[in-house]
Amino acid sequence: MDSHTDVTGAPPGRGAGGTGPGEPAGWARRFDARALIAAATLSLLSGIAAVALLMYQRDHDLQQGGRLTEAFASVVDEQTTRTLQALDQRLELIARQVGRGESSDEEVRDMLDDQLRRLPFVGALFVLDSQGQVRYATSAAMRDASHDDKDYFRIFRTRPGTVLQLGQPLPRSDASGWDLPASRPVFDGSGGFAGVVVATMQATHFSGLW
Repeated sequence: MDSHTDVTGAPPGRGAGGTGPGEPAGWARRFDARALIAAATLSLLSGIAAVALLMYQRDHDLQQGGRLTEAFASVVDEQTTRTLQALDQRLELIARQVGRGESSDEEVRDMLDDQLRRLPFVGALFVLDSQGQVRYATSAAMRDASHDDKDYFRIFRTRPGTVLQLGQPLPRSDASGWDLPASRPVFDGSGGFAGVVVATMQATHFSGLW
């Protein structure tokens, strides 16, 4: 027997307790650990990026929502202002013509009917005399009624300098909805108080805007 024979029986190139080139177990373990760390780091970074994107999207949506809200409010305010301006001009026209006293009752009623057609958001137009009694109206059911206890009439007695009065919403007599009264004073040729012209605006028109 050769005295130099390897008694361990291990193939050449491999020690009794070592690892050969074909089985790098320690290196494999180190590689697996690094891969796990890299995967965990990548997952964490992906989560942070996702949260950052969500926060950015949230802030962007809030800013855009705020801009849309401001734009909507501006449009509603503009449309409401135009509606009231158009109504005020019509009421002023009626008040002047009635105040001059140069038109017959039939001509005044025809004028009220014509103005009502031009104001689709108005349900009725009527003129009160200096005592709050209905003198002219687009609805026959309203004629000869007294409104002397209504705010849209009394305001011009208690505050003579008032030009346009927007009253509180009033329920309709048939319970079909609500009306918003708007009124203007009527003055005779000498500047004395001669009554009030009133328009009842349909509340649904404004709910559509708002």
